[in-house]
Amino acid sequence: MGQAGRPRKSKAEKIASGTLQKCREVGNALEFRPISSVDVPDYLEGYAVEFFEYYSRLMASVGLLTPADMLELEKASIAYSMMREAYDDLKENGSMQVTRSGYTQKTAAFTVYSDANKILSDFSNRYGLNVVSRERITMSEPDNEDDLDKLQK
Repeated sequence: MGQAGRPRKSKAEKIASGTLQKCREVGNALEFRPISSVDVPDYLEGYAVEFFEYYSRLMASVGLLTPADMLELEKASIAYSMMREAYDDLKENGSMQVTRSGYTQKTAAFTVYSDANKILSDFSNRYGLNVVSRERITMSEPDNEDDLDKLQK
């Protein structure tokens, strides 16, 4: 059975937002090192390439880009591309259409735009890319002690 509720945050997200609880950490959890740079996947094109390039550089510059985050970034890039293409269609054709039976309904482009916008909002919230989520982020001072110093205490 699937997990109900919102998706779980990564450890990096919890540290960035100041909500990491040491008592809930798994002892053998996977640790991912931040990625400093990444190439755009070959299958991305158009608006998705622009989005991926910009946000991969931004996230890497603050240490938020890890191998575990790559899928999220790729999904957000595709969603951004779909949203922009749907927006172009909405500008040209409008958001409503009349069916053969005379009913007025939303166009497919409107639905695609709306769904892609939700995906991008979720991405922005997870990575502190909007005002509200950025205000919740508290940065702590890095622990400069190395493992040898900890053992000597």
